[in-house]
Amino acid sequence: MLIERTFGGTVEDILKGARNLRDVHPLNAARIIYRSAVEEYNRMLDEVKRNFTFTSYCGEEMIKNSADALRDLWEEHPEEEGIIQVRVSDEGILRIEVEDNGLGLSDGAKRHLFQRKFTTKDHSYIGKQGIGMLLSKREIFDFGGDMGYIEKNRGVIFWSELGLYLGDELNYARFY
Repeated sequence: MLIERTFGGTVEDILKGARNLRDVHPLNAARIIYRSAVEEYNRMLDEVKRNFTFTSYCGEEMIKNSADALRDLWEEHPEEEGIIQVRVSDEGILRIEVEDNGLGLSDGAKRHLFQRKFTTKDHSYIGKQGIGMLLSKREIFDFGGDMGYIEKNRGVIFWSELGLYLGDELNYARFY
């Protein structure tokens, strides 16, 4: 079963109905996208009947990073449409993908993404402790899975895979 949801728009589209012009800001648009995507992501996990706490946390961290990437995109280009796609696939392996069309990962981010106290967030409302992706990867790895990212021309796809119990056997994750 593959479930896919897309969230996005321009800052103006997302913040239609803002009470005043101060509310029309990339950070507020990123917050709305983040909340909507996380809420729907947890519904998607329920649909595939795989709502493990660590899986939920891992996906939320990937969504958080994508929302921050859109915030950065909109700060430079508020007229552009930012998009986050969330995909959950459950075919013996639980695969979660979060894709965005942000500005991509810097070379520094690529080198340090899964290290302690590394963050790309300088003014994020969501958190900036620099341990979210590290904890996510450790948790997934401890359960026989893996986590990583794929670069695109523009943006990033964060992914995680985890083996699922099928009857009495554990179907271990494939690694890409």
